[in-house]
Amino acid sequence: LRHAKKSKFERVFHKSVIRWQQQSCGFSTIKPRSFPPAFPTQVESSPKPAAIELSVLCEHLDTFLRVDEVPDYPNAFNGLQVTGPTSVRRIAVAVDAVQVTIDAAVERGADLLLVHHGLFWDGNQPVTGRRYRRLKALLDAGVAVYGAHLPLDAHPEVGNNAVLARELGVEPRGTFGDHKGYPLGSWGE
Repeated sequence: LRHAKKSKFERVFHKSVIRWQQQSCGFSTIKPRSFPPAFPTQVESSPKPAAIELSVLCEHLDTFLRVDEVPDYPNAFNGLQVTGPTSVRRIAVAVDAVQVTIDAAVERGADLLLVHHGLFWDGNQPVTGRRYRRLKALLDAGVAVYGAHLPLDAHPEVGNNAVLARELGVEPRGTFGDHKGYPLGSWGE
């Protein structure tokens, strides 16, 4: 894709990533020059943001994303997955709770890592190997983890499907597909 003209999706995605990088988590980045955008390499500190209690934030996310209503895969475990500080000032947001994401959140001083794919997809397993390394890094740094999988996919306002459709200029006409009777996809024109 580097030699071809960027598609509308690529342009919209790139603008969305830049907007997120500039507005989220209390730090800004230098604009990436290629698609897909590079992971931020320079971070500038912002003034100290106001804090919110972790329990209040999690309760709000649970309600807003309807984690108790939206059925998910057995090991998705939506909601607070690792507790952390009682108050949250800085939030890192990522797709996956993998080591590189966790290390970046720790390095940037995040109090909470909000992810789409959480820590426990492989079920109830011993805390060894990569699971140990991930949990140790989070616990040593005092970083909480909140995961939201299908509740985020299916959310009509901030869900992955709704945002992607809106950013691409697609007028939603309905849903398609479901998981255990709950609609997941969006379609439109």
